[in-house]
Amino acid sequence: MQPYDRPSTQPKPPTRSSASRYVVSLLVLVLIVGAIAWLVQYLPNWEKKKHVPENKGAGENLLDIPRNIAWRKATKLEGPDQAPQLTYQECEFNSKGHYDFLFKNVSGEDLEIVFFWTDCDCTTMKAGVLPMEEWKRLDELQSEKPSEPLVPSQEPTWVVLQGIAPQAPTKFAKEKTLRIKAEEAGVVRVSWVAKKAPGQDLKLGPVIWFQPIGDITRRMGKPLYVPVKVRPPLEFVPPRVHVGVLTPGTTGKAVYRAWSSTRESLDLDLVTLPADPLFAVQVRKLSKEECAALEKQLTEFKIETRVLSACAITIIVHESNKEGKRLDQGSFYQKLHVKLDGQLEPDLLGPEIIGRVKGEIDVGGTKDEGKIRFEPVDVKIGASKSVYLSVDSKIHLEKHTHKPDWIDVHLKRETKEPLDGRHLWLLTVRIEGGTLDAHSFDDRHAVVLRIAGTPDRFLRIPLEGQVGGAR
Repeated sequence: MQPYDRPSTQPKPPTRSSASRYVVSLLVLVLIVGAIAWLVQYLPNWEKKKHVPENKGAGENLLDIPRNIAWRKATKLEGPDQAPQLTYQECEFNSKGHYDFLFKNVSGEDLEIVFFWTDCDCTTMKAGVLPMEEWKRLDELQSEKPSEPLVPSQEPTWVVLQGIAPQAPTKFAKEKTLRIKAEEAGVVRVSWVAKKAPGQDLKLGPVIWFQPIGDITRRMGKPLYVPVKVRPPLEFVPPRVHVGVLTPGTTGKAVYRAWSSTRESLDLDLVTLPADPLFAVQVRKLSKEECAALEKQLTEFKIETRVLSACAITIIVHESNKEGKRLDQGSFYQKLHVKLDGQLEPDLLGPEIIGRVKGEIDVGGTKDEGKIRFEPVDVKIGASKSVYLSVDSKIHLEKHTHKPDWIDVHLKRETKEPLDGRHLWLLTVRIEGGTLDAHSFDDRHAVVLRIAGTPDRFLRIPLEGQVGGAR
């Protein structure tokens, strides 16, 4: 028998043809990678980019703008990071305004303002050339009183500039330019419409673009800053006053200041709706000195505003009057409505008065303060709250109304015989678990009981508490 030869486990050396195939594959891979790198580097990028025109004239001193910030004497603002230091002009919603920026051609050659950038459709811009003597006069006025409007002795011939959104390609800008000869000067007027709600800012920052005549390679852009804050025509401080506890025959007093940062004068009155003679309103206009003092006081309250006109308001709250009218017992809430120039202004928030009338009925204990106070309520589970009413035995109580309508109210006299001339009544308010409309209580929410008699009186018991959770 022939001996068995075990096959060798060592790999055979590659043949010449196999090595050639490896080399060719490697060369092909290198060529593919190189081709891809070349394509990425040299072919156009198909991704759409936001167009930002290069400030090609940067470093040149072509057009000088002495002040590019509206309303203040400060030197030029170089960037938006300085915005918190801006002085705001205040205006009313939907009102129109403008600010004039002076400029001078210092390039030694003719220039043209070609268009402006804006990201707000509420902004427009126009420009015109001024005689040099007139420009110097206006420049001196604006340097001293930058917040005052400029009034040219003669209106320039305005050229309305085209506004372009920052992302729009500038090659589509129309040929609607203002030409400025060497050493000439003029004015750019930025106009706006305040379309934001009171309390919001209009941080207008349009950019004007200019260049030597026809030379787009030296085109430059300069920003103009017009900080505007939208304000209501009238504001009150404090917005609400608590006049305390009134007992039979007594009065309470609420004092407010009303001011306007947008109107030079106020023809103001406050009324109750429906009219209530137990709330007597007195309004007195403040002098310029008093307005200045109020403006300083508001600054101390962290309210930065101008006080162009203001009034002192005093409201006397009577528990009763000679005609026999009396405030309802319990806590009360009264909102005053604003009349300006004799017209009711339903959109303006008037001041509020709260207080409590204490009479023949005691509601709950000292901690209740005449209210029904719920602990936080999970609407899925619901809750109930009861308070005792200590009532003169001669008084009979009945349920009258309640808000909101998704609560249940139960009233029951607990004592059969009076104790020390008084009865105890139990008032219970229940929120059923799973009530879909349930939400936290506010100033409008209360239980009102009728005190039977001639005439009928009422006892108002406010509701307080947070209502929430899963529904």
